[in-house]
Amino acid sequence: MANNKSNAMVKSTLTPRKENLILCLLLSLLTFGLFYKSLDYELIVLDDVTILGQFEGARLNEADLHEAFSKPILSYYRPILSASIITDQPNGPERDPITKERIYTSYHRTNILLHWLTVLLLFWTLSRLFKNKRIGFWGSLIFAVHPILVPATVWIFGRNDSLLAIFFLPSFNFFISYLESEDKFKKLFYFVLHLLFLTACFFTKENSAVIPIIFVAYAFFIRKENVFDKRLIYCYGSWILAGIVFLIKRHAALSTIGGGEGVFRGWEAISHNYPALFVILGKIFFPIRMVLNGKFEPLSIILGVVVVVAILSLFFIKKTDKRLILFCLIWIGLFLLPTLFIYMAGSYDYLEHRAYIPIMAILIMIASLLEVFKVNTSSKYFHIICGIIVVALMVRSVLYMDKFSNASKFWAHYVEQSDRAEDYSMVASNMYSAERYDVAMEILQIGDKMYPNNADVKYGFAQHYANAKDYKKAIEYAQESLSIDPNYTKSLNCVSECYARMGILDSILPYTNRSLAVDEKQNIALNHMGFYYYNVHEFDKAKEAYEKSVAIDSTSRDSWYNLASSYYCMADYNNALRCYYKVLDIKNNKDKDALYYVINLLVGSNPNKAAQYAKMYKEQGGVLSKEVESKLPKSSNNPFSLQ
Repeated sequence: MANNKSNAMVKSTLTPRKENLILCLLLSLLTFGLFYKSLDYELIVLDDVTILGQFEGARLNEADLHEAFSKPILSYYRPILSASIITDQPNGPERDPITKERIYTSYHRTNILLHWLTVLLLFWTLSRLFKNKRIGFWGSLIFAVHPILVPATVWIFGRNDSLLAIFFLPSFNFFISYLESEDKFKKLFYFVLHLLFLTACFFTKENSAVIPIIFVAYAFFIRKENVFDKRLIYCYGSWILAGIVFLIKRHAALSTIGGGEGVFRGWEAISHNYPALFVILGKIFFPIRMVLNGKFEPLSIILGVVVVVAILSLFFIKKTDKRLILFCLIWIGLFLLPTLFIYMAGSYDYLEHRAYIPIMAILIMIASLLEVFKVNTSSKYFHIICGIIVVALMVRSVLYMDKFSNASKFWAHYVEQSDRAEDYSMVASNMYSAERYDVAMEILQIGDKMYPNNADVKYGFAQHYANAKDYKKAIEYAQESLSIDPNYTKSLNCVSECYARMGILDSILPYTNRSLAVDEKQNIALNHMGFYYYNVHEFDKAKEAYEKSVAIDSTSRDSWYNLASSYYCMADYNNALRCYYKVLDIKNNKDKDALYYVINLLVGSNPNKAAQYAKMYKEQGGVLSKEVESKLPKSSNNPFSLQ
């Protein structure tokens, strides 16, 4: 605890309310002062383009807000995030008057406000837990300016964690008030507020499912409550009910899309991702090699191991509060748990902004050590040391924040930090998909300077020109790549695809055969082989290639569609229908081409069922021939069950 005499001196000059006001004002000024530049930032083309595109045209009205709670965002059910993006939608496209480029000020403004609210809520939490406003101030200020939290504030999609924090911290504080209060009506009031904020957590991000465990850990380890206490049993029941409501809504929303991204892979993911725990903890104490979507590298892992060993060693120091340290470790571990189970092969190994709530537990742990070792938090030396730390973190954050100002800077920084040649072609491919052709070429040119004789970088150029439909130039770069590595399958597949698009059929097969000789389980090469046989009317061989392709990847729409087309040309209509059904299953019935063939295959034998698909087809803008229309029943309201 802080020196009581010094505290008394402060109290004689400032009332508690004035002191709180001044400290909150300082926190606000420093937070806004650090991040105001991000108001002018562009998109970095990492999910943000896709997410904003999903809500383009949405407005702050009942219908669109209802849709936010009934449809997923990407493959996740996060309706409060969706609602926040709808709220930020400008009345019309905001554009710079000179460059005419769209600007995203409203989204960045909200991100800054969310971070600012979290800072103030953390100040409240730390001040309450330790009965010391100086600890609350410096802890929340370090949080406000820490570079590992920059992505959560300046990357639009990073707001998910700050949104969660502004519901989690009040829920935590009201839970404490509920346990502490003796007054029946106040207890009920705190309980209701706690439950409302917890329910909001559930509807903000999926990892909030671990929050009740953290509350139980606080009650057991910090307050030493009986976990079967009647007050806690009331909580258990309400938490379960809130969770059931969330799961019902989530299931209904996710049923409107296909199978999701398939990134949750259990032990396969854990065996790959466990270094993320060390890297994230290490970067909290040693903010070096900062990159939002990072890949594992030795230095960060080693520093993280040092941090973990240091934290665990606290259990062997006599004075430390072991129960509080254990509570903090549970907090950290549970909030980092999703990092272990989400496997994004080839994209990134971890995301820095996932440290947003775990770092709070680190600050609680440090505050506990200050209290245990009776550090005088009123002394000028304490304030000088804290000030130096804050200034150092602010400088690091300013330098790092600039990397998020536009896609070019962000991805150039990414490939610089990753230091792997294959990332240049991967980033260029992503930029081309996002129609950022200038950024794609810029990244490839940087890669070519760094790795002038690298097959993957040359392939990146080949892919770039193939996407631009300059197939001759794409083949030149692919051949350059193959001169470096004759067995580089990506370049072999690129050449075969270019010949396919140019209609030079005889040149396809030699490259697909070379590619499959290197690795026979390649969906792309098998599809190119199937394309060749289909176009030379050898449908049985095309069918064989596509069957191998779907065996490798059963979620590939194109492979199933091409297999269906092969069966159709062989007059095997039952198998063709089976494969078209599979396409519709993958695409959640939103595939006009597959619907067209299903209708034509069903209309003669099962017109009622064909009518159901015809209704979907028309809703998606399809137009049926008069002949097919004449065979459909007059009423399309037949309740026939599909498939």
